Amino acid sequence: MNATLIRHAVHIAAILGIYLAGAMLVPAMVDLYYGHPDWPIFTASAFMVGGLSLATFMATRMGPPPFSKKFGFVLVNLLWAVFSVVGAIPLWLSSLDLDFAQALFESVSAITTTGGTVIVGLDDAPPGLLVWRSLLCWLGGIGIVVLGLFIIPYLRVGGMSFFKMESSDTSDKPFARLASFSRAFLIVYVVITLLCAIGYFLTGMSRFDAVNHAMSTVATGGFSTHDASFAYFGSIPLLWTATFFMALCSLPFSILIVLVARGRLDALRDPQIIVFLGYLSAFSIAVAVYHRLANGVEFHLALAHSFFNITSILSTSGYASQDYSLWGPSSSWPPSPPPSWAAVPDRRQAASRPIASSCSSTRSGRAQQTRLPQRDLRRALRHKSRRCRHATRDLPVLHHLYPALGLREPRHGCARL
Repeated sequence: MNATLIRHAVHIAAILGIYLAGAMLVPAMVDLYYGHPDWPIFTASAFMVGGLSLATFMATRMGPPPFSKKFGFVLVNLLWAVFSVVGAIPLWLSSLDLDFAQALFESVSAITTTGGTVIVGLDDAPPGLLVWRSLLCWLGGIGIVVLGLFIIPYLRVGGMSFFKMESSDTSDKPFARLASFSRAFLIVYVVITLLCAIGYFLTGMSRFDAVNHAMSTVATGGFSTHDASFAYFGSIPLLWTATFFMALCSLPFSILIVLVARGRLDALRDPQIIVFLGYLSAFSIAVAVYHRLANGVEFHLALAHSFFNITSILSTSGYASQDYSLWGPSSSWPPSPPPSWAAVPDRRQAASRPIASSCSSTRSGRAQQTRLPQRDLRRALRHKSRRCRHATRDLPVLHHLYPALGLREPRHGCARL
């Protein structure tokens, strides 16, 4: 592989390391405030990572890199690898005596907003470490793409191309430039986090718990500061607050940005939102009714716990207010919403899935995985018909799409639009 390409990618990864070194000072100050002896670990990790990253930045300094798909894929994977390893360093050196594999697992789980943990005894864990887990989860929820706001314009490379390689979000972007989109994304993300923290504080959490859970909720990561998760608090208003923000943050952020930045209420009529919220409400009400009839629980309590736990499942947050497996067989969590390729014949499913399905731009179970807009499918098929003349071997997997879009079947490899 081109050594110059690797050098450019390492140079950008060094900038990420500098930012993460600065972020480590936040849990260091938290530990210092609460008088926990782990604060020197975060401080030493920050200076070690920051110094190494700064030296690497200076040593690999070159002109702006020529952007290409190869460079984009190398850069995205390198950034995620650096993020994971750097995030694991203070966890590895902390007083919890985690080995490096456990620390790396915790770090990757946080930045991918998976929510799995190897730590037992969260109630007595160092406060700085809990903040670092939540902060990694929050930064992972933003996604590496938002670093384009700081890194990509400085290097003068293809920002939106970088976004398309890092993200599988197929919805239209409300801004043409990556810098404008990233700035709007970051503002909306921070504002929602602040509102969530305030809501948690007003409904029964301490300031420390509210901030940690807000970062994890907005990222749909599910990290908690207590082993019992939300069952620790025993507050029904708190469950409804969490349900609202988990559902809100499961929606495509591109649509939220359009709603906030441009005031377009018609964005809420997007089919992704309608299907997701309808599916969520139907299952939650059905489980609540069953919980009421089968277990004799008051309906308002059954409704609150049902909505909370099913929203947590569908958003991939992973919070829990009760052991819902004890409610009965009908309380088993619902399957994911059927994707748009569900009706495709079995022999074509494997080939057509990459076309119609997608993951969240922020690594969580957001609603944009439901379907690809028909206008995008029409655009893709029109583009294909212009390019192909005799390439009939790769068209059969698309044949099921033409009738649904009002197009005639192609002849000799070309669609008649």
